[in-house]
Amino acid sequence: MTGPGPPVTKVPVTKVPRDQGPILLAPRSCSIRSVSDVGFPSSLCAAPLVSIVDDDPSVRRALQRLIEAAGYAVETFASAEDFLDATPWGRSACLIIDIHMVGMTGLELQERLMARGSAAPVIFITAIDDAPTRERVGLSGAAAYLPKPFDRKTLLGAIQGAIASHD
Repeated sequence: MTGPGPPVTKVPVTKVPRDQGPILLAPRSCSIRSVSDVGFPSSLCAAPLVSIVDDDPSVRRALQRLIEAAGYAVETFASAEDFLDATPWGRSACLIIDIHMVGMTGLELQERLMARGSAAPVIFITAIDDAPTRERVGLSGAAAYLPKPFDRKTLLGAIQGAIASHD
């Protein structure tokens, strides 16, 4: 007699070594039947992927730790160009993008993504909070604009709202 399907295995939160790709986390209570060939859980309980694009390594590291602790999968990029070169860049549930980066700016990155058909919500962060920047972000259709410094609750609320509005 056969069972209703393959056995369900409880998967603890695990990290993929950096040399094997972005860090991906499964929620602590997630029941996963299989893992696809690219390392993503095939069940619907996979953690949403948040992509961080910021040229400051300390900001990337701090945001990654905070967002992972909240149960999201996270990948980070040091530049807009690095993000665009990543494949597949369209899998992000939410993007957190610094506005003022060396090379391509965050607003330019968003414009390129929109031209490519990306619908992922964008949360802009910046240390330079001025009227022209606020105006451009207001016209960009961004999900949120967070001047630095911002607190944990504000950031996580913006992520949750962005992902919920995108679903």
